Amino acid sequence: VSHKLITGGSDVTGLLQAAGQAASESRLLLWTRDAAAERELSAYPISGVVPLNSIPYAGVTINNGGGDKLSYYLHASFSYRRTGCGAIRNVTATLTLRNDAPRHGLPAYVTDTNSNSRPGLQRVNVAYYASAGADVVSVTHDGRPIHTSGGQERGHTLTFFAYTLPFDT
Repeated sequence: VSHKLITGGSDVTGLLQAAGQAASESRLLLWTRDAAAERELSAYPISGVVPLNSIPYAGVTINNGGGDKLSYYLHASFSYRRTGCGAIRNVTATLTLRNDAPRHGLPAYVTDTNSNSRPGLQRVNVAYYASAGADVVSVTHDGRPIHTSGGQERGHTLTFFAYTLPFDT
């Protein structure tokens, strides 16, 4: 990408528009190991840093947990519905995951995992960030409870779990 930008022959305007859209959707985030630059960057949404405040907040991260290459085919949507607007609010957060990988014909390096999962399963690690002080009452899939772990990040309630999506090869 760098070579194409430097030597020309690419649609720089189109690339910048696509990068802007990806950044606005939190699909493009920036990080640096330079501590001073990272402190400066953390003030902007493109840093992906969980905000350090007490205003209502909801966020999700999804990471590949199996070492396969199926994340390319993973589609996710997240919705957040609340009732109440005072100190007490009831929130329902819904995360929908869908694997659109072709069912046949993918090479083994795409479907094989480095975990104990067999090919045909896509393992993801999900983290849900809630408002500071929130209590997560339950996490379910089709009405069945999912085992979760919890903690805090920058004062926000954090709930995380591993989930395996079926994928028939």
